[in-house]
Amino acid sequence: MLSFLFLFPSCVWDSLWFEFGALAAVPAAPLVLPHHTPLHAGPDSMSLYPPQLKHNILSLYRPRERGHGFDALARRFAVKGGGNTLRYWYSQWDGTTRSLQIKKRTGRPRLLTAAQVSRHVRAPILAANRAHRSISYPQLLPAVRAKTGKLVSIQTLRRYGRKELCERIAEVRRQLQRMDKSRVLFLDESGVRLNEAPTHTLVLPSEQQYVLATETSSYAKRFDMIAAVNVNQVFAPCIYTPSERSQAGVKGINTDMLVDFIYNTLGQETAALDNPPLTLVVDRARIHNEEQILQAFRERGGHVMEILKIPSMSAKRLSPLDNALFHVWKERVRQHGPLTLRNIEQVMADEWNRLKEKDIRPQYKHCGLMRLTDPYFDCPDRTSHQHAH
Repeated sequence: MLSFLFLFPSCVWDSLWFEFGALAAVPAAPLVLPHHTPLHAGPDSMSLYPPQLKHNILSLYRPRERGHGFDALARRFAVKGGGNTLRYWYSQWDGTTRSLQIKKRTGRPRLLTAAQVSRHVRAPILAANRAHRSISYPQLLPAVRAKTGKLVSIQTLRRYGRKELCERIAEVRRQLQRMDKSRVLFLDESGVRLNEAPTHTLVLPSEQQYVLATETSSYAKRFDMIAAVNVNQVFAPCIYTPSERSQAGVKGINTDMLVDFIYNTLGQETAALDNPPLTLVVDRARIHNEEQILQAFRERGGHVMEILKIPSMSAKRLSPLDNALFHVWKERVRQHGPLTLRNIEQVMADEWNRLKEKDIRPQYKHCGLMRLTDPYFDCPDRTSHQHAH
C-alpha cells in the first residue's frame, strides 16, 4: 500500500484502498464526495494540490473505462476546474511526481527598458510639472510609440508611470526615514466650509435622520488654513476668511499669504525650537516658492535650511497632513456643528491646537516615514512593479 497521507473523508480512503491496496482486483463502488467537503481551498487549483495527490489521482485514469475518465475522477475527488484541470495535469505528467511540481515562470519581458521609461515617460511628465502644464497618458502615448517604435498600450504606459511614481516615493521615504523627525516640518493648506457637519449620528426608530447645518449648498463659504507640524507637535495655524481673500483679490491661498504666515507665526515658532537645521517638506503647488519661503525663514531666524518637495500625486502617501491628520482635525471640527460665521474660525484654530503627539505619530507611520519601514509597503501593484529593495 502507498505511504502517502492526505486528509480525505473516510469514504475516499476506502476508495483509495481498493484502488491501490491488496483488493485492487475488486471494482470500487462509484464515489460521490459530499458537497461540503471539497478538496480545493482557493482560486488557483494548480498550486493548491500537492504533486503527490495529483500523481495519485492521475494513476487512477483509465482511457475509455467508465468511472475512470477525467470528468469522473474530477467529480470523485472534487477537483476545482473539473476534467479540464485533470487534462492539463495529464499533459504535464510523465508518470513521476516530479513532473507535476510547480515550476518557476519567467513572465512576459518588458516592452520598454528602464532607460526608455526614464527618457520617454518620466522626462516629459517632469518637464510638464515644472512648467505647470497639464499632461495625461493619452497625450503621452503617441510620442512614446513614435520614439520607441513599440506598440505600447495605454494600460502598459500607466503601469510604467505608476511604477516610476513608486520609485520616486520610495526615494523620498528613504531620505525622510534617515532624518530626525523632530527636525522635519510638513506644511500644507486645507479648508473648512460652513456646510460641514458630522457624517454619522445615532437615530432612534421613527426619528428623522438629519443634523443641523448653517448652509447646505456646495457653494458654502470656505475658510482656508495654512498649517505645519512635526512629529512632536502642531504649530499655530493661520486662517483666512472669505472676506480676507476677497480683499486680496484671490480665490485661495497665494504665495504672499504663505510668506506672511512665516513672517508672523511659523518663523518665530521654529526659531524657538532651537534645534537647527530644519527641513521643510511641501508639495509641488505653485504657491510653494522655494526662494521666497527660505528668505522669510532666514529673516525670522526660523532655522529652515532646506525645502524638500515631494513628487506630484504623492501627498496621500507621503504627507502625514494629507494622510490623515487633516481628516482627524476636520472630524473634530464637524462635531461642533452647526458651524456659523461667528464660531468657525475659533473652532478651527482650537481643534488644530488640541492635536497632540499621540494624534500625530500614527500619521507618520501611515506614510511609512518611520525607520525600518518598507519604502514600497503601499505599492498598488507589487507583482507587476517588481521593485528592487
